Amino acid sequence: MSTTTNFAVGDTLTNLGEIDKAIKHFKHCQQLLSDHFSCFLGLANLYNLLGDQKRYVFYLQKSAALIAENNLYQTSRLDVFEQHIKNLSLQNPNSLDLNLLLGLASYYQSNCQLAITQYEKARKEKGSEQIEVWDFAEGISHELNLAYCYQQRNNHAAAQQVLDSYYQFIQQLPKSKHTMPGRTYSQARYLALMGQTDKVKTELKKIDSWSYIWLVDYDPILKSLIFDRK
Repeated sequence: MSTTTNFAVGDTLTNLGEIDKAIKHFKHCQQLLSDHFSCFLGLANLYNLLGDQKRYVFYLQKSAALIAENNLYQTSRLDVFEQHIKNLSLQNPNSLDLNLLLGLASYYQSNCQLAITQYEKARKEKGSEQIEVWDFAEGISHELNLAYCYQQRNNHAAAQQVLDSYYQFIQQLPKSKHTMPGRTYSQARYLALMGQTDKVKTELKKIDSWSYIWLVDYDPILKSLIFDRK
């Protein structure tokens, strides 16, 4: 009956690519905990990553109707992030989540020196495990960000090691009949880093109506490629 645990189970299944199992779990959770927003929100997130905007909006509205006004889920955290993330990092130098967030922010600012520092801290915190954190809605891959920055610093051996780790992770993911735009986006980024730029356009064409396709114009891995996506 735990709302947090039920959401976490569905969210984990989603991030593992077990879409049908995730849908089944969230719908069971909604029947079990019909007065709580968490599993409605989980299903909204799932349909968002599948690009099903009609179902996404439907379940998001269901979730919003059950959320208390002071709940952080409906509060913008961008201003808090911008003002406090670096201070939080200084106070918590070994925080995996904060190191990943700062690594991500530094990557998008094309500050590879800082991105590498933060990502290497995260890797050290995780030991031999991957720092791979998936968000199939946006196609975020910290491993690919780090590989790009190693390439920019001419550390090609380290970049290839990270790319090999990424490839092994991808190969272990379950097959799914569902199209996941974020996963396709990550594949395009991987191909770009591997120098297979002729295949990048083909991958991006598959998701040309994706709500986050504008990321191409801001993503350091992709924005330097000169091609017409239209």
